[in-house]
Amino acid sequence: PEQPWLRWGILAVLIIACPCAMGIATPLAMTLAIGGLGGAGIFIKSPGAVEVLATVDTVVLDKTGTLTQPLEDGGERPRYGAPKTVETMTRMGISVWMLTGDSEDRAYAAADACGIPRERVLCRLLPEDKAKTIAELRRSGTGCMVGDGVNDALSLPAGDGGMGPGR
Repeated sequence: PEQPWLRWGILAVLIIACPCAMGIATPLAMTLAIGGLGGAGIFIKSPGAVEVLATVDTVVLDKTGTLTQPLEDGGERPRYGAPKTVETMTRMGISVWMLTGDSEDRAYAAADACGIPRERVLCRLLPEDKAKTIAELRRSGTGCMVGDGVNDALSLPAGDGGMGPGR
């Protein structure tokens, strides 16, 4: 079985013994962090993404499947943890937006349930509209798109970072 203390012990020995400890510390720390995230089911496509995401000040969320989950009766409810995640990002000073192709009624209900201000909700958007909106938001900061579907394919690369479920 893996022993976390052993991994950190090896890291400590390398940093102390290596004459260029500072040169190896950052890449090694990044490797350990990315490996740890992988163990939690979060996969990073490129190490540079971690650095970009550390500077994000705007997060754009898709609604259906990302913030909400459909119910059997055709309704929706917030996904587990969505309201708390929005609250945490807001407390961190991150501007949270929601973009959706859905109607105003459904979009505002989801935004209200998750704590997203209505002035940061855009409805009835086509995929290309989402990508344009994200590009506009990037002009004033660093933005990241979080989506889960094929309709988010244009939006995910439009931000400085993009996140979606692993396959």
